[in-house]
Amino acid sequence: MAWGEAIRVGIAHYNTLDEIDKLSDVLTTLVRHAPGRKPQSRQLRPGDMFPLDLLPDELRDGGGALERPAVVYFYPKDGTDTCTRQVVEFNRQAARFFEAGLALVGASVDTADSHREFAGQHDLLFTLLSDEDQRLATAAGVLRDYGEYGMLAGRVTFLLERSGQVSQIWEVEDVIANVADVLSAGVELAACEGSE
Repeated sequence: MAWGEAIRVGIAHYNTLDEIDKLSDVLTTLVRHAPGRKPQSRQLRPGDMFPLDLLPDELRDGGGALERPAVVYFYPKDGTDTCTRQVVEFNRQAARFFEAGLALVGASVDTADSHREFAGQHDLLFTLLSDEDQRLATAAGVLRDYGEYGMLAGRVTFLLERSGQVSQIWEVEDVIANVADVLSAGVELAACEGSE
């Protein structure tokens, strides 16, 4: 059986996005190394500059830097179980992020209408960025092939310095623990950047 057929069989067996999330690392590796496949953008690393020009204008100051350190978290799809748990947990902790002086943005390739509905269902206190054209996910190197679901953002969280430099990155497995980890690191970063 060819590698492509093996992926199709696996996806047919794992029929929800949450179950496919569990296969994401394996599938991503197979797809990246597929014969004839164009190489994907390299995922940003700590020290790299994040594409700030693709973030909402209200996050940036007049000089193009961020108004404050920021958390940008990517997720695959509005309304799926894991993505809902993640957005609810970020929202539950949003006041703590804001009190620490951090901006908070969620991003996926869903439409703006989908984001409005998803945000309304959960009374979100932060922005969900529609990356429907996949430019941000591609620039950050987090666009993943989810087979029959298409190209979606992987579950990756970035902590950004005001300059736009990537401070830390998390490949997220546990969405609840990730929010706590990011908040802790973000509080520390905001305190350091506030004292400079």
